Amino acid sequence: MSRNISHLPIEHMPDFDNLPPGDNPWNNPIYRDIMPPGFFDDTDGPPGPSIPPPGGGRPDPTENTPAIIGGTDTGRITEDQNNIATGTLTIIDPDRGDAWFMNGAFQGDHGTLFLDMRGTWVYLVDSSVQSLQEGEKALEIFEVSSVDGTPHSVQIALTGVNDAPVVTGNFNGLITEDVDLTASGHLTVADADHDESGFQEGYLSGSYGDLIMGADGTWLYGVSDEDALQALRQNESAFDVFTVHTTDGTAQNVTVNLVGVNDEAVIGGIDTGSVTEDGEQSTTGRLTIEDVDRDEEFFQSAGLTGKFGWLAIDDQGNWQYTLDNSNSAVQALRAGQTLTDPISVQALDGTSHDIEITINGADEGGFFKIDPSASQMVFSLSDMGFAEGATVTVTLVGDFRASYFPWATPPYNQDIFQNSTIIYDGEVITSGSPFALSAGTSITVVNHDDPLWDNDDPDGDYGIQIQAAEQASALLDFSTSPVNNGDFWF
Repeated sequence: MSRNISHLPIEHMPDFDNLPPGDNPWNNPIYRDIMPPGFFDDTDGPPGPSIPPPGGGRPDPTENTPAIIGGTDTGRITEDQNNIATGTLTIIDPDRGDAWFMNGAFQGDHGTLFLDMRGTWVYLVDSSVQSLQEGEKALEIFEVSSVDGTPHSVQIALTGVNDAPVVTGNFNGLITEDVDLTASGHLTVADADHDESGFQEGYLSGSYGDLIMGADGTWLYGVSDEDALQALRQNESAFDVFTVHTTDGTAQNVTVNLVGVNDEAVIGGIDTGSVTEDGEQSTTGRLTIEDVDRDEEFFQSAGLTGKFGWLAIDDQGNWQYTLDNSNSAVQALRAGQTLTDPISVQALDGTSHDIEITINGADEGGFFKIDPSASQMVFSLSDMGFAEGATVTVTLVGDFRASYFPWATPPYNQDIFQNSTIIYDGEVITSGSPFALSAGTSITVVNHDDPLWDNDDPDGDYGIQIQAAEQASALLDFSTSPVNNGDFWF
C-alpha cells in the first residue's frame, strides 16, 4: 500500500528522537506506509549494511575504488507549503557489490532524512520550521555514504514564511477631560517566528494627543491639544486610534477614548433693568456668553415668570421684562421704595445666570367717585403714597348736565363741580394745578351746592382725580369706569 505524501501534515512525521533503544524505525508500520513504493523490502524487511548485495561478498578493502555518486541530492521546503522533499541518488562503483548505500535515518535541525540502500531518500520537515521568519533561509546538510564509505551530501534548502502573531493586552485607554491627561497600557505578542515576539518602536500623532510605543509592548498616550479636549461637551466622546506594529509588521490598533465634561459658560452683558410702578413697565437687555465647549455659546430660549412680572429671552441672549403692574405688592410701593425681581436664565449647557429687575415705587393717587350724601370728602395723601415734598395735582373730573332746566331753549348746561372747592392746608387749590406737599397729609373737597352732587348718572366718568403732577396728563385719560366709592382707580 502506498500513500500520496506530497502534502503530509507535519504532525504525522516520524519522531526518531523518541525510539526505544534498539528499535528500528523501519519496523514501524506508519513509516512503512508513508514511504514511496519499493523504499522497503516488504519480503525480507529493510535492507541493511550487513546484507551483502547479490553476486558475492565484499572485495578486499585494500582494493576499494571510491564510488561515483550522482542523482538528485538537493531538495526545497517552503514553510506551510510543502513538508516533504524526495530524490534518488545514483551510484557507480567498479568494486563488486559496492553499488549500494548505507540506509538509515538522519536527524537535522528542522527535519529527518530517510535513505534506503537503493539511494531513494525522503526528507520530512518538522514543526521547528515554523520558527523561520518571512523569507529566512535555512540549509540542512546530510552526510550519507555508499557501502564502501564513499561520502556524499544531500542538501535541503528551507524558506520561512511569516507566522501571524497573537497579540493580547490593553488595546484601549481612557482620558476624561479635567481629570487626566495621560493613559497607558501594555501589549504582549506570541510569534512562532524566532526573534519576532516584540513591537516596532514608534512615536505616533493623533488628533488630540500622541502615543509612544515601546519594543516591549508598553505604550503611553499623552494629550497634546488641550484646547480640543476642552471643547468636548458633557459626555461627548472622541477617539484617537493608533496603528502599532509587531516586529514582523503585523498591525494592531490602540484606541484612546476621550470623554468631555461640561465647562461652565461665562455669561456677561446687560443683566439688570428697572421699571416703574404706573410708569415705564418694560425694560430690555442682552446677555453675552463665552463657552469653550463647541456649539454651546447659546441660551435656552424661554418665557419665564418672576415674582412681579415676566421675562422672555431668545437663544442669542436678548431679553425683555414686563412688569405686572396690577400686582398688589407693586401697587403698595411708595415713591423711593423698590422691589427686586431676580429671574434665572439658562445657557445651552445649563449654566445659570440671574437677570435682576428693580421695580421703583411711585407716588399714587386715585380716582374717587362722588359720595352724593356727603357735603365734603377728605382724602389722605400719605395713605396714597405721597410724601412731604411731592408735587400733587387734584382734579375735579366731570361733565355737564342739562337736567335742571329742560324747558330752556337751548337747555341750560351746568358743570357738576362748578360750586366745589379743593382745600389743602387751609388754602384753596385750583383744580388740575400742581402744588407741593409742604405740610399736612390730606386734602378736602367741599361741595357748596349739594343737589349738584346728586348726579342722576351714577356710572359716569366724574369724580376727584388725585395723582403725582408728572402723572397727571397720562391719568386723565380714563378708559375704565371708576370703582366704588372710596376706592381709587389705577
